[in-house]
Amino acid sequence: MTVKIRMAQPGDEAELTAMVRELAEFEHAADQCTLTPELLTTALFGDSPTVWAHLAEVDGKPAGCALWYRTFSSWDGVA
Repeated sequence: MTVKIRMAQPGDEAELTAMVRELAEFEHAADQCTLTPELLTTALFGDSPTVWAHLAEVDGKPAGCALWYRTFSSWDGVA
C-alpha cells in the first residue's frame, strides 16, 4: 500500500467537494452543505485564496482530505 499526502491542485475540486458532502451527510447536515466544485475552485485557487487543502491518496486513489482557513476578528484583534 502506498500513501501520499499532497497539496490540493486544480482538478481536485470535485473529489474534495464529494468528501465534504459525505461528511455533511454523516453529520446529518447534508441539507446545510451548499459547497460546489466551482465555489471551491475560487476559494482554493482564486486571486486571493481563502482556504487551503491537502489530499491523501492510497494507492493513487483519494482517501481523505484536510481543509483549513484563517480567520481574524477585526473587533477583537485576534485570530
